[in-house]
Amino acid sequence: MKALAVEAKVIDIDLRERYDDLLAFGSFTDVQRAFADSYGLSEADLTRVLVIDDSRDLESHARGFERIVKAPGVKRVICLAVGPALDDAADGTEALLYGGSGARPRRTAVRRPFELASHATLWVGDSRGIGWSLGNHQPDVIVTGPSPASSPMFDSLVDALLSPRVFDRVYEAVRTMPGAVASPGLRVMIGQVDDDVLADARARAIDRILASHQADDGARPASDLVPEPFRLLLRYPRVADAGNPILASGGEMAGIVATCRDLVTDGSAALNFVTSPGVALQNLRVPRTGAHHGQGLRFSQAGLIAAATRQVGARTLWLRDELLRLMEEHDSLHPLGTTAQEELRARGFALAPPAGMGRADLLAALRKMVDAALTSRRPVAEVTGWLRWMHEFLLPRGSAARCEELVGACPTDRLEFLRDMPRRLAVNLTAMLAVLPVLIGAGLVAAAAGSVSGNLGAWLGTAAVALVAVRGYPLVVARRMTPLVDHQASDVVFLVLLALLGAAGAFGLFAVGRGDPGGYLPMAVGMAALALACILGWWLLLGRASGPPGESPVDLLGLVVTAVAGAHVGLALGTTESLDDFFSVPVQLAAGALALAALAWWPHLVWTRAVRAWGPAQYVELARETSEAVARIMEDVARYDWSLTGPRRAGADLVRAMSLAFEDVTAVLGTYSDRLRGFPAQPPRQRRPGADTDVALRLRAMGTPISNVVEADVIDLIASVVERCWPDIEREALDALSSRVRGETGFGLDRYDRHLSRTGVHAPPPFRTDDADREKIVDAAWQESERLGVLLRTSVSDGGLMQLCAPEHLQLLDVDTSGASAVRFAPRAARSSLVSRGSDSKPVAGTPSGPLPPEVLAELEWTDWGQTAGVLRLVRMRSGTVETVLKEGS
Repeated sequence: MKALAVEAKVIDIDLRERYDDLLAFGSFTDVQRAFADSYGLSEADLTRVLVIDDSRDLESHARGFERIVKAPGVKRVICLAVGPALDDAADGTEALLYGGSGARPRRTAVRRPFELASHATLWVGDSRGIGWSLGNHQPDVIVTGPSPASSPMFDSLVDALLSPRVFDRVYEAVRTMPGAVASPGLRVMIGQVDDDVLADARARAIDRILASHQADDGARPASDLVPEPFRLLLRYPRVADAGNPILASGGEMAGIVATCRDLVTDGSAALNFVTSPGVALQNLRVPRTGAHHGQGLRFSQAGLIAAATRQVGARTLWLRDELLRLMEEHDSLHPLGTTAQEELRARGFALAPPAGMGRADLLAALRKMVDAALTSRRPVAEVTGWLRWMHEFLLPRGSAARCEELVGACPTDRLEFLRDMPRRLAVNLTAMLAVLPVLIGAGLVAAAAGSVSGNLGAWLGTAAVALVAVRGYPLVVARRMTPLVDHQASDVVFLVLLALLGAAGAFGLFAVGRGDPGGYLPMAVGMAALALACILGWWLLLGRASGPPGESPVDLLGLVVTAVAGAHVGLALGTTESLDDFFSVPVQLAAGALALAALAWWPHLVWTRAVRAWGPAQYVELARETSEAVARIMEDVARYDWSLTGPRRAGADLVRAMSLAFEDVTAVLGTYSDRLRGFPAQPPRQRRPGADTDVALRLRAMGTPISNVVEADVIDLIASVVERCWPDIEREALDALSSRVRGETGFGLDRYDRHLSRTGVHAPPPFRTDDADREKIVDAAWQESERLGVLLRTSVSDGGLMQLCAPEHLQLLDVDTSGASAVRFAPRAARSSLVSRGSDSKPVAGTPSGPLPPEVLAELEWTDWGQTAGVLRLVRMRSGTVETVLKEGS
């Protein structure tokens, strides 16, 4: 199995400032460990050391070099000796620049301790540099600057050597030179993000992280982030097969709820039937059997509505009162005792918590949720708000606290209103809305037909009377609220009466229509007398026991008599000879159409008006609302205040601990953000001799994307801090959690600052998990620069290379071109564009015609990251210009 590669880092130590600090460590191994810890590295290859020192102090710092080079974990050391040649330092600058008759040749450039003899040394005589064509003895360009000990070119050299790949190439090249000492020259493309841009990017990133993005529904976390079992505890929608029924099947409470729902279902179906168009024309008798309706009793649809809603009201009122008693009796902020649980189970509650509600399950779910929130780059303040809300929501408050909610959802007056729903549906067949259409319709039918033929008028008049009876009888049946079995005997008598009255009316119509009173009139009178006798007997024997007056069918008999009277009047008018001219064909057709409309639609109008006045929909809807409200609250209280009290309290404790950790992180981030405010603005980097700033200027224009990268870095830093909190929360060691979180967050931000100072945004910090956005920015900046290809073509003798020495130091260098070496390097991010340009025979804008030479591509060292790219020239020292001392002062 192939071992995982360990990240290589170059340790840089500036002995000009940190020599005493170096000696303060017990061994250099401790320095390596401190370096790794300062950048958050758990393991790294730290065998490379870059030492920066003043060239005049090398000998006096021999003890420090000895400690470094003899350390077991150090393999390669490069010393950057910064300062003038030793002879220059001894004679003074004036003598060097202006000379004199007494001046002697100056041959010693560097005097180094023996400890450095086996490693590489780069002598930087003047960090400002000179433009120099190798082979010449005079400079082409002299670069000015405030200090010979530091300059942008020197910083670029250090940045280049911090790349392990460049470090190794330079080390190997210098080690092959005489004395293992060389003078570096450099031409670079600077790709460093300016300090003010980085400060602003960090400040804006922290502002976004601390911003509270509240959703419309408050501080609740998004549904896709909440896993089980918190979905159950926080009342989030769950999958259909999630289970956890709280009412035992076949138990008392489940039976009451099921009965109420069945009653509401029956009432709703009857309501749809009653309010449908044309319902009054149908047979409204519907057989219903069952214990909650009355065994073997048959209700009309209207009667079914009344019976169902009244029973729902009574049962819901009882259930509410019983539930209030149980909620007050078993009120507790802690899990219920055995006695209470047994009593509730006897009433039909299944109080056993579902599987997966243990503390370990809750901790795993909370960890999954927090990790998902940080992975999706949610603002820390938003996550903190979620945790606060979850803690408040999960804390048990006891079942008694829900009593007011239950009473508010099902007030007594509403339940009593439902229980006392009026039984009577007032369908009044003697009202004007019924009498006028029947009177006018029967009269018009008889008149229109009688104007044609008296016999026809009698037949149609009789048909109109029969139609009124047929259309009116369902209305009589539909308005009854009591079981229809009570009316079976009276209905038979009523139908006989209706037949007698209809026959009497028909004989009367034929007597009028045929003009033969002697033949039909006695029969009409006889039938009418018999009908009256039957009415009197029906009333005395059965009518008083048939129900309330509003349910008596007598008004239909009166409506039939009205139809008979109207038909007689219409037939008399239609058979009058003086009116024959009036009853033309159009008048007859109009009268017939009007009569048909009146006789066909009057039951519908009467029924619709009666149902609207009765208002059954409000009762059915109220029955549904109150019964479901009681069932919902009952299940909710049983589940969350009786069954899940223990898991809720455990979940609240875990969430509170993590909430406090996030609050501590937020406090540290706020302090960190304040520290970044007011960073002084800097002008854009200017192009200087030997240093191109094309990539740096491109990165400067990418402030928002860089801020997004920093935001992702900081969130991953927070995630790494939170990750180390879980073991403490798991073992309930919460006392030291706050100070630990604050300390680790602050230390992590300090490490991140050092990382940015060392590598900018080009390299990911150790805690970063996803680096796609960083690569996109860096790749774009390097690949879009067309001047990078020009720079990398620079030959070793090119005058555009800035040799980091003073003009007077050229006498100490070997100007022979054959002895110099070049190290070309570029970030891997630029590889695709450079290779494609290098293999393209067509010229590219801003570049010389033709491809990059194959030898240039072969020499390129591709760094994993880097803030610089360019060509590093290493020039040998003249023989005798480097001295090695075995001991200070020797």
